[in-house]
Amino acid sequence: MASAASSATLRAGSSAHAIPAGVAPFRSNQFVHSIFWGVQTQFFFLGIIVNSSAVFFRSGVI
Repeated sequence: MASAASSATLRAGSSAHAIPAGVAPFRSNQFVHSIFWGVQTQFFFLGIIVNSSAVFFRSGVI
């Protein structure tokens, strides 16, 4: 009788190592999305700082 491990067939793109269900999606699209979102957030706050400082300088305070 064949064991379950040797008779089990793997789906295309799957590996023999067990990957938790919550980790597998994060390794592809969500990981790229989180990096992109982080970069966008940095530029957003940088834009706020630059714009607020420009108003600060134009107001004649400095």
